[in-house]
Amino acid sequence: MLSAIAIVALPSGVLPPGYGHGLTFIADRLSLFAGVLLLAYCAPRELRRMDAVLLGVACGLFFTLLYRDNAVPNRAEDKITRAVAQLPPRQRVVMGTATPATRLDPLVHVLDRACIGRCYSYANYEPSTRQFRVRARPGNGVVPADYGTSFAMQQGEYIVRPEDLPLWRVVACGDDYCVEQMRAGQRVRD
Repeated sequence: MLSAIAIVALPSGVLPPGYGHGLTFIADRLSLFAGVLLLAYCAPRELRRMDAVLLGVACGLFFTLLYRDNAVPNRAEDKITRAVAQLPPRQRVVMGTATPATRLDPLVHVLDRACIGRCYSYANYEPSTRQFRVRARPGNGVVPADYGTSFAMQQGEYIVRPEDLPLWRVVACGDDYCVEQMRAGQRVRD
């Protein structure tokens, strides 16, 4: 009950002192905890045979739809990983492809994962938030130290500066993804 009250009563985000970006989606994250507590409350109940069958059908339907919903972003991630693999090692890369306006961008961390061990996801916001152990210092050459700059890159509004070069962007090429080198003065998402 307290979890349900917290979901309704707490703000959706807060900005603690010293952080570059707020802690967000608080209610969304608490809803998972509330769901787990609800299942723990229901677990000791005796299930009738029909309840177990209906629960099995509901679970099967849920996981089938979950698999289907994730198939498109998974294929996009595979294509982006192949595109980034063509670059020389340790290059800075941004996403130059817009995704549909949704509450949460399904491709927000795809480039981060595709770059593991091969390139730098230049627009990665996490180091600039100062909420993690890895923090960006100004002029580091790997990621922006300022959250506003990172956010502008993620939104495609950032104008490339000479000190950002060399910089590559991943763009949609028909049904696939390609990488192209950027120039100073160019917007991340044209």
